[in-house]
Order: sequence, then C-alpha cells, then structure tokens
Amino acid sequence: MSETTSVDAPAGWYPAGSHGRERYWDGVQWTGMVRDVAGAGRPGDSSMSGIEIPAEPGSDVAPSIKRPWYKRPLIAVPLGVVAAVILVSGIANAIGGGGEAEGSEARPAEAREQSADEPVAQKPAPVLVTMPDVVGMPGATATAVIEAAGLSVQTTGGEGDLAQPVVSTDPAASTRVEPGSTVTLTLQDKPQLTLGQRNATAKAQDYLSFMGFSRQGLIEQLQYEGYSVEDATFGADNAGADWNSEAAEKARDYLDSMAFSRDGLYDQLEYEGFPPEQIAFALAAVGY
Repeated sequence: MSETTSVDAPAGWYPAGSHGRERYWDGVQWTGMVRDVAGAGRPGDSSMSGIEIPAEPGSDVAPSIKRPWYKRPLIAVPLGVVAAVILVSGIANAIGGGGEAEGSEARPAEAREQSADEPVAQKPAPVLVTMPDVVGMPGATATAVIEAAGLSVQTTGGEGDLAQPVVSTDPAASTRVEPGSTVTLTLQDKPQLTLGQRNATAKAQDYLSFMGFSRQGLIEQLQYEGYSVEDATFGADNAGADWNSEAAEKARDYLDSMAFSRDGLYDQLEYEGFPPEQIAFALAAVGY
C-alpha cells in the first residue's frame, strides 16, 4: 500500500470507503488499523469541521484539512517584480506631470528661486540733472528756468505771487537730481504795509493812470499831497511803473501841446526829473 505523507492532518480515525469502516491516520501515514463505525462524534462525522474525507474507501490518500486563513501560506512575490512595478509607476508619473495636481501649472521661469551663483541684472543708472541757481529771480522766471531743465516746480510763500523773488530752493542749486524731480521754490513774503504805505501806493497809481511821471516827480507830487518822504517813496516804488514808458508818455504829451526841438524836449524831460537813460529812450520813442 502506497503511503502519502504530503498532507498535514491530525492523527485519528477517518472513514475508509462506503463500507461503514474507519482507518487510523497516525498524522504521517495510514496504519493497518481498521474498525467498524460505532457511534457518533468520531472523527470523520459531521461534527469534525474542516476535515475533507477521501472519496474512495480504502484510499491511500491522506485526508486533507482546510487550514484557517491565518495559517495558510502567503503568496511570495519576487522582489524583481515589485521593483519593476515601482519603476513603471515612476515613469508614468513623470510623463503625466511629475505628480502635479490636476489643473496646476508649472511655475514660470521668473518665479523660480535664483541661484546664488547667477549674476543679478543691474538697472542702468538714470542720467541726473543739475539743479539751476534761481535764487533772486522772480518766481515766474525761476519756474520757467527749472521746467526747461526737465524738473517740476511747486512754490510756497509770497502769498502765491510769482512776481515775488525766490529766496531759497529745495534741492539747493548745483544738486544732482533725477529728471522729473519736484523742486520747491520759497518766495519772499510781501511786506506788511502800514496804512500810509497802502494809501501812498494807491495815490501813486491814480496819478500814473492819467499822465506820465518820473520817479522823482511822483515822489514830490505825493509829498505835496501830504505824505511823508518815506511813504511817498514807498508809494512811487510800488505803484508798478515802467519809468522808460513814463518818460516816453511825457515826451508825447509835450509834443501834443507844442513843438519842441530835440534839445528843448530833452531839457523839459530833465526838468521833470527823468534821468539821462530814460530821456534817451523817450526821444527815440517819439522819433528824435
């Protein structure tokens, strides 16, 4: 009788064919011990959970027992197969975007962190402008000079009157600044006038509105009106007169009333208090 030892079954009595007999399995092989089936609860009846009975009576095949799942041998996977699966998965990820989330975009080149060894591009330095010296100029003239240099202008002081002279600039003259920079001009404040100065100025403007006066002749006229020398002088100097134009106007007034030779007209203008340079201007203006 051939003995089979490949099945690990517990020792015991097992059915041997369909003749109501049992054969004893010693855990390794079949033995020669055979007995008639007697009673319940023996090995091989329905109470022996998990035991499979041989199909043929007297078979030399050892009974097999289904092992619980936790005692069954694991399927061995070769290490080379695992490595190949990992390699293929990595290639697929690289082709699909390196594991980037769907819809994400690669960072633009500009956003990448710059290497420490990579040179940084330097912006060219702007061509600087030299701040012109405009101190002492009237605000209007100074503004034109600065704007011609490519700079912007804002003013302060002087009650906003651009006829007032510039007393300081920010930045100062000769300073190098960028084109388009703003320059602040500080204008001289207008003096606080006394009542006598305000009235003398107004009276001087009244006289100049209807006849020509020299500076000296206007001061004397204001003194005749009762103003002090100081107030009369202030009024004549701040009435806004153009003394060359006043001399020419006076010359025309004399010629409108009577005929004058050049020398006679010269003497008459000199008598009115005009200085030589203003007289020369007036004679040229009337044709002498």
